[in-house]
Amino acid sequence: MKKPFLFIFSFVLLASILWYFVFGRSNKLERYFGELSGANEVKAFSQGDVLTLSYWVTLYYPADSAIQFYESKMRGQGWSPVLVSSLGIQRKWVSLTRKGEPTDPPVCAYNYQAIWVDASKKRMTRLALDYLVTLTGPQCDPEPSNNVLFISIQEMPFLNT
Repeated sequence: MKKPFLFIFSFVLLASILWYFVFGRSNKLERYFGELSGANEVKAFSQGDVLTLSYWVTLYYPADSAIQFYESKMRGQGWSPVLVSSLGIQRKWVSLTRKGEPTDPPVCAYNYQAIWVDASKKRMTRLALDYLVTLTGPQCDPEPSNNVLFISIQEMPFLNT
C-alpha cells in the first residue's frame, strides 16, 4: 500500500516542479508587477538586470485606475516615489508628436511616467503609460481620441543622476 502512494506522491511532486519551471516562471513578472484586467498582448522578459512587463488595455484617458493600481502596488511593496529628478517629467500627462519610418504617419503620443525607488536606493521601477493617436491636424488634440492604452513597467538599477 505504501509503494503506490509513494509513487503517486512522487509523480505529483515531480509534475508540479516541472509545471513551475515550464509555465509558472513565465508569469513571474505579471505576478511581481501586477497587471490590469483585460490586458492584451502581454509581454514579460528580462535582459540582464532589467525586468520588463508590457501590455495593451482598454482604458479611458487619463487612466486614473492604472495610475492608482501601480502607485498602490509599489508603495505596498515599500517603494518610494521619485518626484523630481533629472530622469524626466514625471507624474503628469504630456503629449508630443512622434514620427517613425518615413512612410508612417506621425502620431500623437500622450505619455505619463512615474518612477519609484526601493529602500536600498539600488533599484528603481519605471512606469510608462501611452495613448497613441494618428495625427490628423497640425498639432495634438488636448486629449487622445481613443481608449487604447499601452502600459510598460520596468525594474532596473537606480540611475540617480
